[in-house]
This record gives sequence, C-alpha cells and structure tokens, in this order.
Amino acid sequence: MLGYWHHLHWLPVDMHIKFKIATLTYKILSTGQPTYLHHLLQPYTPLRSICSASQQLLHIPPLRTNFSWWAFRHAAPTVWNDIPLTIWESGTLNTFKRRLKSHLFNNH
Repeated sequence: MLGYWHHLHWLPVDMHIKFKIATLTYKILSTGQPTYLHHLLQPYTPLRSICSASQQLLHIPPLRTNFSWWAFRHAAPTVWNDIPLTIWESGTLNTFKRRLKSHLFNNH
C-alpha cells in the first residue's frame, strides 16, 4: 500500500532533505553565491586520468566523527555526487528541481 505522501507526489523527509541540499548546491555551483558556502565546495580532481574526471563531481572531505556527516561541507558533495549527470546539466533551476524531484521520488 502506498503512503499518503506517495499519492500526493511528496517526498519523504529524508529525500526532502537531500532535495534541499542538492538544490542549494546547484545554486552555489551555478552562481557562486552565497560565498560563505561556496568556499566549502571543492571540485574532485583525481590524481590520475580516469573516466570520472570529466564529470562535475565534488570532493568529499574525510569524516572525523560520525556527527560530521551532517555538516554541509560533507553532506553537499555526497548528495551531489549521487545525482545523475543529466540532472546536473539542467539549464535552469526549475528544470533541475523538477528532474531531481522525479529522480528522488522514482528511486525511493
């Protein structure tokens, strides 16, 4: 039986959090604003030439504690790197949000 949120095409809380983090990350990467968060995101640069080098992956800093997973500097790259490239390449914020919501909803 489908839940009430599924019938209304609402995301469950954990998926909604990922949606918000990914949307904020998209805004930061496309505009560079806000600067106080922009400096927390670093592009992933592999040591050797590999296939993932052409993707727009972000560097995920190592965890020091289990609690630090919730820090933006770790959560944003983790969520961002799980999004397919076709969603990243959305031309506008509205297109990105629509594609991301469908992706999260269908993969839940």
